[in-house]
Amino acid sequence: MKKLEVVMKSSGFDLFKEFAPRLGISEYEVSEVRISPSAAIPEGRRLYRGQEYTADLLSRIKVEFTVIDQAARSIARDILAMLAPDRIAISTLDEVLSTAVGVEHNLSIAPAERGTSEIPRVIH
Repeated sequence: MKKLEVVMKSSGFDLFKEFAPRLGISEYEVSEVRISPSAAIPEGRRLYRGQEYTADLLSRIKVEFTVIDQAARSIARDILAMLAPDRIAISTLDEVLSTAVGVEHNLSIAPAERGTSEIPRVIH
């Protein structure tokens, strides 16, 4: 299994949602992140209550999902061509743990079999 992390502008997330099923991505996690700008991006000076400040962190969306090993590079290339994201990271997952919380709030952890496309999730 491979884990892909894609950091993109929030405007590209709608396009990602539209094309995710076509790429075989059925479940993904989304979070808002802040990244430091590269040297190529000029400092954004802003005014707040009469005081000038520098906006030194940029707001982005990070999408994380897992895919089978053979599909990871192909999906990453498709996302690069489609969205032109800020970053894509591909990580190897040696083991995927599936967690489930029962009615008694007992936590059970069981390793998934290699080669399955099971995604870890918490069920309440």
